[in-house]
Amino acid sequence: MPNAQPTLAELFHLRPDQVVDKRSTKDQSLHAELVDIATKASGFVAPPTAGTRIFEHLESVLTPAVGTVLANVWNKRAEIRKYADKSKYPRGKPNYVPLATHDVKWEVTPTVRLIVNGAIEHTVKFTLAAKFHIDGVLLEIENGRIMTISTGKSRFEGKLTYGKLDLINRKSDEYVFPGELGLGDGIIISA
Repeated sequence: MPNAQPTLAELFHLRPDQVVDKRSTKDQSLHAELVDIATKASGFVAPPTAGTRIFEHLESVLTPAVGTVLANVWNKRAEIRKYADKSKYPRGKPNYVPLATHDVKWEVTPTVRLIVNGAIEHTVKFTLAAKFHIDGVLLEIENGRIMTISTGKSRFEGKLTYGKLDLINRKSDEYVFPGELGLGDGIIISA
């Protein structure tokens, strides 16, 4: 991971400038596969721009920062939700919550509508799945919000699939968080 607060798109390495070997044809072949998927789904020969538009849509789904994704998942855990009770955890007093080693899974199924000649419609469904193996994380929670993620290390696995076809399959080396990841105004903990 190149920086302290990467986006999911950066972890999936969707852009050619994020790949170590810029001459790699993997990104070009992804566009070609997306055109092929559009062609097969619609029954008509899809233009190259179809691959670009599908790619841009998939990339737009991956804009959240990793820290935000993790905090939103942790927000649903009972041991974190209790910090939403402001009578027990008053404003102005931060709480530091260590998390045990665990995995965080994130999945979304974006769809793309293909329209041919302004009338014939087909829907193509993809699956974007990510798994973070988290070890040694400390959350700072204040006023019912997760404010920072400190220390710890992580490994990432990500996959983009269309049906049974794997389009992207990424795995990262172990990554040690540099200091803390600030979450701005914080992620509100749902009660």
